[in-house]
Amino acid sequence: MEGVSTEPEQYHIWIFKLINHMFDNTIATVGILNTNENVVKIEQSIEQRIIFPHVESIINEIGNYRKAYVDFVQKFDAEISLSNYIDELRQNDERYPLLPYFNVSRILTTNPLEEFRVKMQNLPFADAIYPLTTFVLKRLNDYANIRYLYPIMEFSKYLISKYNHRIQRNDAAILTIEEALQKEDVDSQTMRVLCNQFIDAWYKINLSSVRLGCQAPKFVRTYHREEFTNKTSLACVLLNKSKDDSSFLLIACIHTLAELQNEIVAYFRKVVVNETTSNTRVFLSAIRPEHLLQLGEFELTKKLVKDSFVINYEYGQGRDLIYDYEEIESEMRNLVSSLCLFNTENIPMLNYQFELYNENSSLITNIRRRIPQTLLSTVDRTKFKNLLVRMDHYDIVHCLGFLDNVFTYLCNIDDDLSDMSIQNFVAEHMNTSACLNEEIFRRPPFSTILLIHIIDL
Repeated sequence: MEGVSTEPEQYHIWIFKLINHMFDNTIATVGILNTNENVVKIEQSIEQRIIFPHVESIINEIGNYRKAYVDFVQKFDAEISLSNYIDELRQNDERYPLLPYFNVSRILTTNPLEEFRVKMQNLPFADAIYPLTTFVLKRLNDYANIRYLYPIMEFSKYLISKYNHRIQRNDAAILTIEEALQKEDVDSQTMRVLCNQFIDAWYKINLSSVRLGCQAPKFVRTYHREEFTNKTSLACVLLNKSKDDSSFLLIACIHTLAELQNEIVAYFRKVVVNETTSNTRVFLSAIRPEHLLQLGEFELTKKLVKDSFVINYEYGQGRDLIYDYEEIESEMRNLVSSLCLFNTENIPMLNYQFELYNENSSLITNIRRRIPQTLLSTVDRTKFKNLLVRMDHYDIVHCLGFLDNVFTYLCNIDDDLSDMSIQNFVAEHMNTSACLNEEIFRRPPFSTILLIHIIDL
């Protein structure tokens, strides 16, 4: 019962008041409580005839009960204490002529949001009258985490664009995030900024667990924020769903945050808008801040204080706050109506180097679509085979990794490059020649291979 009163220290007064009402004949029922049906029947009678009629007047009834108590005490003590005037239980126009203008408000000492929760909880049929408000309030602390999806996805997408097909799984597992940040690169500053935003969001998330499929791991951050980049491997922030669980917690977190928003939007469209199908969904790779719910305790409290409640200035009611439930429900609907559903089945993923051929043939398909491919001549094919037989195994592995790297750039090129060699493409479009092996790709026959033969190679 303490949870249904905005003044928990006085909830017992309301209970006494209800007990008094139970002596009325409003719930008189003939029979005995010898079956479950009879028990339920009397409970429903108490709820409908006593609880509901009086739940909206808790403040008034507590005030009236306290006044009656003061009257009772005054019979034995003629002197009225100052606290009774402060609590607005007594008036004395001769002694305190300005007392009606005096008001002891709890606005500076109470939490408007917590009081609003209590009043919404006590409001009969609130789920039907204010469906979205009651729905959001039940899990407001969880929904407050949705805003962190954007910085997490921005950093994840950046890492995919930087390392997709360009880093081996073992190297990513050994390399720490800080070591990756320390590497000199043209966009190292961008990476650090996005990483800091990611860390800030990661350590602000307030979830006990996350979910992906049938698994629900606890959301545990192994290291303190200050140690994160130095002790966390790069593999933990490279979204990848195959072979190991290094990034599973991050993927599950992204999925959970997106589904939290889907939960709100789907409820709004089904219950409020009465929409039966919601087919349009935004891919997480295209996420923007305006797509996300930006609502937590701070924002809702600010809204309540700004224009959604007023102090009851009626003498004797100064401790009461009057909330505009319709205004809050309207604000909630306007806010949620602009949000989108997310496609959580296609979270962007990274492919590790040398795993292209077994797991992702779409990259080669894209290259074929952009640059028509032809087979090498019989003479060239024989020449390359003989050269590969004499090559060191390390050099062969390097060649495969180099081709993976070139593929990731070729799939994004729209120009006609049919007459361009691999060496010239690297120099002109990859902005670096450091990836070219001096002993292999800077001398014939590899240096002269045209891009139209790269798949056959």
